[in-house]
Amino acid sequence: MRGEDLRLLGGPALNVEGGREAARELLALPLRRRPTGVFCANDLLALGVLQELFAAGVRIGEEVAVVGYDDIALTVDLRPALTTVRANSPMASPSAPPAIDPTNFEARSESIAPVGR
Repeated sequence: MRGEDLRLLGGPALNVEGGREAARELLALPLRRRPTGVFCANDLLALGVLQELFAAGVRIGEEVAVVGYDDIALTVDLRPALTTVRANSPMASPSAPPAIDPTNFEARSESIAPVGR
């Protein structure tokens, strides 16, 4: 994956509406430039992304994967389901080694769009 394949979306709102706004930005992209994956700064953002993409007819999990962060209780019953990262895992520790080395991406056909900060 090349650096230009990564896109930071969203404004200061780390909530459901912020996720909806970010998803609208994605939907405004030409189809060939849309990411196949979206990683959100928290589960509320991811919920908004899911809602907006689903409303637009995007097949979640087939056309685009959505990942949240926090593993809040609300995500258990979401349909379509949300993949989420549990924040209290050992990998969330500041002393844990990085799970992904952002300087060592290989070019691939998919892209990911981080949402939020």
